[in-house]
Amino acid sequence: MPVCRRLPLRWIVAYAAMFLVVMPIVGQDLVYSAYRSAEWTAVAMRAKILQDHERRLAEAEEYIRTLEPRSRAPDPDDGLIDLTMVIVSSRRTEHSRPLGYLTRTAAALSRSTISAPWPATSQIFICDVNAGPAPHLEADRLRQFFHVVARFPNYSASAAILDPFEKEKQDYAFCLQRALQFTSTHILAVEDDAVARDDLFHVLPHILHSRTLAQRTTSWSHLKLYYPERWQGFSLDVRTMLELASVFCLAYAAWVAMIRLCWQEVRQSFCHGISGGVLAVLVAVSIGRQHLVELKRISLYFHSLAADPECCSPAIFYSAEFVRRLVPFLVNEVRCSNDYPLDMALSSFVGRLQWRGYRVEPNLFRHIGLISTTKGYSRHLEDFLM
Repeated sequence: MPVCRRLPLRWIVAYAAMFLVVMPIVGQDLVYSAYRSAEWTAVAMRAKILQDHERRLAEAEEYIRTLEPRSRAPDPDDGLIDLTMVIVSSRRTEHSRPLGYLTRTAAALSRSTISAPWPATSQIFICDVNAGPAPHLEADRLRQFFHVVARFPNYSASAAILDPFEKEKQDYAFCLQRALQFTSTHILAVEDDAVARDDLFHVLPHILHSRTLAQRTTSWSHLKLYYPERWQGFSLDVRTMLELASVFCLAYAAWVAMIRLCWQEVRQSFCHGISGGVLAVLVAVSIGRQHLVELKRISLYFHSLAADPECCSPAIFYSAEFVRRLVPFLVNEVRCSNDYPLDMALSSFVGRLQWRGYRVEPNLFRHIGLISTTKGYSRHLEDFLM
């Protein structure tokens, strides 16, 4: 096609402008972009994470001071409620100073229920699984505002020396058991370093009434509300390849339509479409899928369900019926270790029961646990900057 021979120069200029001028500006502050600025060193990222944490912790503490102190402990016999929220928490300190993760987590969950369309009735409680010997000062301080259940009220040296992965499983099972004491339809289990986003209880009711779950009212087990961003990029799996193919097709169609409508160069439209489609795919890959997924937050209708990734448990939304079956399995049938952690145990039970599990995309929680109780400082700093 002779007319296509005049196209390369135009598109060489367009590609050069995009990848040498525009993308270095757009992508410099996007931590998963191929154009991320060199200034985002590990030291700079850690400083930014800690600075943001201190600011948001101050906001959380200010919010908690506005709450009314509890007048009494919640009564499981109060009747059916829509949602029980349990925060699984252990003592986290740095130089004997509480890190403040629990405060941020509890404040965010409490704030998210205000003026939300759902749940109409709910219960939040903190499940303190600290085995000692030092007390969990942060949980004790929040006791006047939130119901706190302690697994080891007098501490326990034998629990403290357990394999940390086995203890994590036992702690999780204990907290789910306590959540089941409240008669609720759903249970939200949150680790104390997972902070709810403001739109949590606006998106969740929409997801619960989506076609996927509505058709599986008795056979879905859980929704994972957080999945590490570092694993959400473009890869060779079918789903992300289809997404890139969709980007190409949309860009191709847009270019073809524009050329034919505006310039009426019918013979050039095919070549322009191919060039524009390839450009769009390269731009998407350069920006990083993690950042493109964030665009779905524009509307709750853009949130989607993906297959359960069989990983990670910072924030999981369960059907109560599934939890009733899960707890005996965790208590009696499985022992966790470094090679078989809690998330793998959960996944194996889902496979046994054959109830579908999903994750919500984009995430409805932020992970703030730069310092883990089992692994120390995280090496994946980018996840805490999203």
